[in-house]
Amino acid sequence: MTAMPHDLTLLDTSALVHIARNDATGRQILVDWHLDARPDRPLISTITEGEILSIGKRRRWGQEKLDRLQDLLNEFVRVEAGLPQIVAA
Repeated sequence: MTAMPHDLTLLDTSALVHIARNDATGRQILVDWHLDARPDRPLISTITEGEILSIGKRRRWGQEKLDRLQDLLNEFVRVEAGLPQIVAA
C-alpha cells in the first residue's frame, strides 16, 4: 500500500527501526509513504517511541547512534499512548 502525500501516516516500531537503520526497507518506506515530501509530519505513538529507545539501549547502539535516533524521533509528531513515565521506563 502506498500513501498519498496528503494522508496522515502513523509509523509503527518496525518501520521506525528500518528507517533508523537506513537500510533498503527503510529507504523504501520513505519513498512509498512520501515521508520526505509531505506537507505534514508523520505520527508515532509514545509506545513506539519507548519501544525503539528500549531496542537501542538493549542492543547497545552507543550514544552517537542513540543521538541520531533521537534526532529522527524529533522529526515526528507524538501521539500520546501512555504516561511519559511509563514510556521512559
